[in-house]
Amino acid sequence: MYYLFYKLLLYLSFPFIFFFYFFEYKGQIFSDFSQRLGFFPSEIKKKINQSKDWLWIHAASVGEVRTATNLIIGLRKIFPEKMILLSTVTPTGRELAKKENLTDLVIYLPLDFKWAIRKILSFIKPALLILIESEIWPNFIQQTKIFGAKIVLVNGRISNKSYQRYKIFYPFICEVLSYIDFFAMRENTDGERIIALGAPREKVKITGNMKYDAVTQSPIHPVTNFKRLGFKPEEVVWVCGSTREGEEEIILEVYLEVLKKYPNLKLILALRHLERIPEIENLLKQRNISFLRKSSLTINYELSTINCILWDTYGELMNAYALATIVFIGGSLVPQGGHNIFEPAALGKPVIFGPYVESFQEIVERLLSASAAIQVKNSEELKLQILNLLGSPALREKIGINALQAVRNEESAVEKNIELIKKLLDYNDCEQRLQ
Repeated sequence: MYYLFYKLLLYLSFPFIFFFYFFEYKGQIFSDFSQRLGFFPSEIKKKINQSKDWLWIHAASVGEVRTATNLIIGLRKIFPEKMILLSTVTPTGRELAKKENLTDLVIYLPLDFKWAIRKILSFIKPALLILIESEIWPNFIQQTKIFGAKIVLVNGRISNKSYQRYKIFYPFICEVLSYIDFFAMRENTDGERIIALGAPREKVKITGNMKYDAVTQSPIHPVTNFKRLGFKPEEVVWVCGSTREGEEEIILEVYLEVLKKYPNLKLILALRHLERIPEIENLLKQRNISFLRKSSLTINYELSTINCILWDTYGELMNAYALATIVFIGGSLVPQGGHNIFEPAALGKPVIFGPYVESFQEIVERLLSASAAIQVKNSEELKLQILNLLGSPALREKIGINALQAVRNEESAVEKNIELIKKLLDYNDCEQRLQ
């Protein structure tokens, strides 16, 4: 009954979905949207038909693709004979997946219509489906299970917002979760929430956060250094990563105040959504803050008259953090739940974030208890903490060292998840083996 209601909602929403893709991606609508309806070009079908031994990994966007990177590398070593398909939802996720070139095939996940899912499953029948973080698509999960695959959720997370929403549809979510063979969750809170939503306790295990492994083992691009971006050694850099609407105005006002005391302070703004860059360029012009897009920089560019760099490239945020003297994590001064705190912490950078960090609550508590990060409530506190850190190199170093140690203490989640996957694939009686 619940699946019938879900199916009806999907069909009613299809015109809105189509118009969203039409206006969002314009010229790509026919080539890309056809994949989202389960129609794949002959070269993809030919590639799939080369093997009947596939693992399917689904990672929604850039963050999930990055999280999956070390898992894919590990699976390659353990299962060299298997082909790996990676599906994404967003174009940026697919672009990064193709750039990393770790899998045999990269596709868009079809929309969650039963017929679209069955269409692709008719010519690829994976032995295992690995869902990254919180990708719970009812028809995708149900039909993949019907076609004979084992299904595991790894690096599983259930934010408080998602948890409250899922509780409203508890009977339906409970049925969807029944098709998943095992749940490898990030934190204790995530584990308790998935159990409360209907996952059997014996199928849930806390394996840690693979993002720790991803950031501590991810190399920084060798050409990204002070010389490359034209910074002088005496200049200090404030990097604001993954900022969201409503935060840039606050950041720019704070920056102008701090600039009065520290005129050598440079600002790097890395927006969560790059389509908002023209809007931020207008904000910078209104405040007479000189700026350049990162894509406009050339080797040895002279930045003496430039205050701000707009980071307008995807997949290079770690390179921006590598340049930082101080880091601010976006999505935390506005109610968005915060973004990835691990990356700058893994580089030993002093990290500041606002009050809205529920998506990373347990790591936030861990960092704060280790004196490895700073939380602020508002713009005034943000300004005071920036001034405090700029005035004390010793404090910056201490917080950075504490952050680095806190992150390194949490490594090995990838290894734990690979062990679970091995048992799922190697043994039929997985429920006994995984307890």
